[in-house]
Amino acid sequence: MITIRDRVLELPKNNLEFDENDYKNLRLPSNNCFYKEYASFAFSYGGKYLGGWRRDRLGKRDYVAEAYRNALRQSPLLKGVILVNCDYTKLKIPKNSLIYCDPPYKNTTNYKYRFCHEQFYDWCRFQSKLGHYVFVSEYYCPEDFEEVFCKRLPSSLTANTGEKLGIEKLYKVKS
Repeated sequence: MITIRDRVLELPKNNLEFDENDYKNLRLPSNNCFYKEYASFAFSYGGKYLGGWRRDRLGKRDYVAEAYRNALRQSPLLKGVILVNCDYTKLKIPKNSLIYCDPPYKNTTNYKYRFCHEQFYDWCRFQSKLGHYVFVSEYYCPEDFEEVFCKRLPSSLTANTGEKLGIEKLYKVKS
């Protein structure tokens, strides 16, 4: 996000400037290009971190160019945004904040690190009691959270099984 916000014009603009070999080199410990994290997601299949070079069946789409155009559109919207990378329990939150949470969805693919949903829900409840507006993107939440948005959205890009539709929901802690 910081790269998109602050250095968007320096990003690769098409797959002539950044190709599959460049993508493979992102895995090298010696590779410390400034946009390594951006490229590891933006040019990966399904947006999964280093999940494989993104390509279409016919090999005609330029996903690097598509990601660049998307980053260009997002960049002005990130100006003035403070981005922090830390454990959510360590985050310092200004008074009366709106907190949007997109945790690993319960009962779905595991992440590298264990995520305790019950601890997370307790944290959300506590933040709400402090006066914050807490929203959680999830398929299901405990009963003391209320659904405020629901929409069927694609949840898979798997070529062999086709597109799967999931029901994306947004919850908030009940008042």
